[in-house]
Amino acid sequence: MAETGQRRRFFQLRVWHGMTVRAWLTMLLRNGFRIAPRRWYLVLLITAASVVNSTLALVQRLALGRRIDRTELPPDPLFILGHWRSGTTLLHELLGLDARHACPSTYACLAPSHFLISQRLLAPWLRWLLPARRSQDDVVVGFEQAQEDEWALCALGLPSLYQTAAFPNRDAHDWQYADLEGLVPAVRRRWISAWTRLLRCVALGAPGKRLVIKSPLHLARIEAALEVFPDARFVHIVREPQAVFASTLRLWQRLAEDEGLQAPQADRLRPFVLENYVRAYESFERQCSRIPPGRLCQVRYEDLVADPVGQVRRIYEHLDLGGFDAVRPMLEMRALQAAGFRTNRLSLSPEEARLVKLRWGPLAAKFGGYGREGELCAA
Repeated sequence: MAETGQRRRFFQLRVWHGMTVRAWLTMLLRNGFRIAPRRWYLVLLITAASVVNSTLALVQRLALGRRIDRTELPPDPLFILGHWRSGTTLLHELLGLDARHACPSTYACLAPSHFLISQRLLAPWLRWLLPARRSQDDVVVGFEQAQEDEWALCALGLPSLYQTAAFPNRDAHDWQYADLEGLVPAVRRRWISAWTRLLRCVALGAPGKRLVIKSPLHLARIEAALEVFPDARFVHIVREPQAVFASTLRLWQRLAEDEGLQAPQADRLRPFVLENYVRAYESFERQCSRIPPGRLCQVRYEDLVADPVGQVRRIYEHLDLGGFDAVRPMLEMRALQAAGFRTNRLSLSPEEARLVKLRWGPLAAKFGGYGREGELCAA
């Protein structure tokens, strides 16, 4: 099993460093303050940072609150759908090369309550606190790079499955906030209000641009996305399921080690990973037919890696995004730079391979054509 990037050092930034006092204390309270003794230093550091975040959040509300409220959301964002470790990050980076596109940045997702007023001032000074590469896959980390909006929602204090990274041993994983289907209407409205406010902040910082939004959990949120953005477009990326399982398990193990406030129990993450894939694709199956014809394009990770320029061109043509010729030189340069990159080779035990085939096989066949010819849920 190949090793990946370096482990997070004690002084480097965690997602939780971007929380306000209220968001931070709410997360600790919801998880019973069950913190490993060796992680209390992190609690003290994050608590101090939360006071700064609360102050800056107040300044941003006073300075820009009305402008944020008046900012119109771009009508036709592009959503990248796909399970963890299916190539969503690569696709996000490629689509983000288009100058007409705007993505939530790593800094915005680390400081979602105040990034509009603080990034120019603080980012240059905080750069040294970022790890050079992600520990799970050796991908370069930077404040300007495209990032998942779910981390921002997590830092804003919304209940999220991603809080499992902080508390990997918890029993409840907040799946109801992944697909939003089990929430009472008032709670669902509050979630959507917080999400759209975050996206308004991103849009305010990138006027006139199309938003490119990526989070594996949006695979289960198509109804909510179409409710807010009736003209949204979607790209669904799939990958061979055994590779997805091995890489996703490694991802959550590294997140628990790097971001966790508990010592992770090894036996908890495997069933968590197995169940999430099933739940995500069952939600996708229920909701994907609501996407209007011509608004959903499906891509295989293996094809994207083999021919990134050709696959992105296909996405542009299928979704009628226009302007491909302008972005093609940047895509070609990016493809040349990535030519020597090799993904980590991770192996499964015979029992893991059996479970993946049993639990994920039918869904992977239906939505990716892996293992047998299956119906693709695409326009």
